[in-house]
Parts: sequence; structure tokens; C-alpha cells
Amino acid sequence: FLNKKFLIIANAAFTVLNFRRELIISLLDKDHEVVVICPEKSDLDININAKTEFNSLGIKFIPINFSRSGTNPLGDIKLFFNLLDAIRKVGPDIVLNYTIKATIYGSIASYFCGVKKISSNITGLGYTFTNKSLKAGLVKQVVSLLYKIALGLNSIVFFQNKDDMQLFKRI
Repeated sequence: FLNKKFLIIANAAFTVLNFRRELIISLLDKDHEVVVICPEKSDLDININAKTEFNSLGIKFIPINFSRSGTNPLGDIKLFFNLLDAIRKVGPDIVLNYTIKATIYGSIASYFCGVKKISSNITGLGYTFTNKSLKAGLVKQVVSLLYKIALGLNSIVFFQNKDDMQLFKRI
């Protein structure tokens, strides 16, 4: 990986700064460029100024708005096109996606932008797969299809737990 440009896509600055900081520092120490796309503020980002935090680490930050838990198809379509535009401008060599929407829409947008190495980290199933309501069941069907498409475009997918990996093998 000589002088590569890594793009990290997530749904909150908090998750990137708290759970991916060591990875980012390691990439920067090896003279790679790191760019982060995530919302400037989310419900998780209490007392975090994303722009200041990322800039202090030497990371280019591109704020993009999206709801972590919303199920509005128009909002998700807008997110997809915003990601498509941002990824095209960044021109990354490698994309690392974290969280459901980042994985689904980030993977598909990265593929359309010609990114050769796309990876995703499945950190958990979340409400869509654990809630038993009728609405959650319908959303689960759509999300499962989108995951199947998106993960098929990934070079590698990381799972935080084996049960999730077994479920995704059946999707």
C-alpha cells in the first residue's frame, strides 16, 4: 500500500474517532492519506467538533448529512447521490465503510466511482434485524437485498461477531 488514499465512511464522527483512531493513526504513520465522510453532528457526537478533531489528526473531513436510523427512501436516495459525488471528488484507492447505511450506500457508490478496493465492517445487526414488528420485517427484507448487492461489491467484509457472519451467509 504505497501512498494510498483511504476513505472512511461512517454515520457518526464519534464512532470513527473512538473506534477507528488507532487504524487512522497507523495509516497516517505509513504516509497514507486519510479522508473521512460522515455527518458533522449526530446524536452520538456529544461534545465532539468533528471538523476540529479530524483536522487535528491530519485527516481531510467531508461532512455529509444522513440519518443513522431513518427509513425515508428519498433521504436514502439523496444520501446515495451525495456519497457518489463526494467519492468521485476524493478519488480513493481504498474505501472502508462502517455502519449499515455507510456500508450499503458507500459500497454501491464506491463501485460506481470505480474504486478497486471496497471493504466494510459489520459491527452489529441493529434494529432492522432484531425488532419483530411488521414495519421492521418489511425494512429487513429491503435492507437484506441492499446488503446482498453492496457486500457483493466488497473486496473484504469484516464481522464483529460470528452470529452476524452466519446470518449474512444466509442472506
